[in-house]
Amino acid sequence: MANPVAVTYGQSHQTSQCSVSPFCLLPIAYCLLPLAYCLLPIASCLLPLASCLLLLASYLFIQIKN
Repeated sequence: MANPVAVTYGQSHQTSQCSVSPFCLLPIAYCLLPLAYCLLPIASCLLPLASCLLLLASYLFIQIKN
């Protein structure tokens, strides 16, 4: 039989952890937000390059397969 004290403690601990976690993540999000804005132009620049490379890779793969 499970210890009722341990079970209730586990449940209360879990709920408190859930309520605290967003507040812990908030400063991290605020810290990462400028970084995301900084990386956004780089990402938008790399996206066409990635799609171009993907097309080239698929073309080469088809050529090699045949």
